[in-house]
Amino acid sequence: MLLKVDKGTYYNPVVVTINTLPDNFSNLDKVFIKASDYYSVNIADKSYRANNEENIELKFEYYGKQDGGIYKLVNGKWLYLPSEIEDGFIKTKVNPILLRIKKRQCILHINRYKSFNITRY
Repeated sequence: MLLKVDKGTYYNPVVVTINTLPDNFSNLDKVFIKASDYYSVNIADKSYRANNEENIELKFEYYGKQDGGIYKLVNGKWLYLPSEIEDGFIKTKVNPILLRIKKRQCILHINRYKSFNITRY
């Protein structure tokens, strides 16, 4: 996993934590295929201030089909983060506030949609 933070995003030094969580951390809806580990990604800064006009890029190695996406766990549901797939990577850009540590974790995961054949009568 790669994390790209541009200069000027944070005004003070920060601490970045990235942890891999166990497979049994969360249940997936049946419409998804698990395509990565679960990751907890957080950034702590003592001032709790960031330039929210900048985005942080999260990038994962990915060699699956083009139907993959990066998701964030919110209130027990996986919410899609706009994702791009290119050159063996899947990536998304997020606002710094999404990764801030303050009574919550940012849990990320890569999923693929299952294919369904639909027959029309």
